[in-house]
Amino acid sequence: MIIKKYSCEILISFLFLSLLFYSSDPIFYEDSNRYLRGYSREVPLYSIIINILLSTFNSINSVIVFQTIFLCAAIIFFARTISVQFNLSLVPKIFVAIFLFLPTIKFYNYLLTEPLSFALSLLFISFIIKLIYNFKFLNLVLSALFIIALLLVRKQFIIL
Repeated sequence: MIIKKYSCEILISFLFLSLLFYSSDPIFYEDSNRYLRGYSREVPLYSIIINILLSTFNSINSVIVFQTIFLCAAIIFFARTISVQFNLSLVPKIFVAIFLFLPTIKFYNYLLTEPLSFALSLLFISFIIKLIYNFKFLNLVLSALFIIALLLVRKQFIIL
């Protein structure tokens, strides 16, 4: 009974765990050094997260594990929000979750802001949907916090 109720969440968690077991080695790009050095003034949140994880775990793989788990949680939260607000059954909910999972196969282990910004975008959209269908002050505050976090991760979100 419980497995049937949470089958989408179990499936997405299994897919993300298989990605992590496959490889948690980071892929570096030119911008990665900027985030590692911590003097990225235009996007400070990602540099702060990297510095906290590096000082805590002393491994760059901890950043990849963190952003992969954060992506998994964001996709599960978004799929759950969509299914509750639009009364989706299990099959469409699984399709939404898998559709959101597919791009993460490409960039989950990049040491760039894409994984974190994708997860924050999903959480922001989830709270905006909740705000539209159920106007509560908490949904307004959380959507504002996620837009601020998005602005601190990527400057392109200034358009929001």
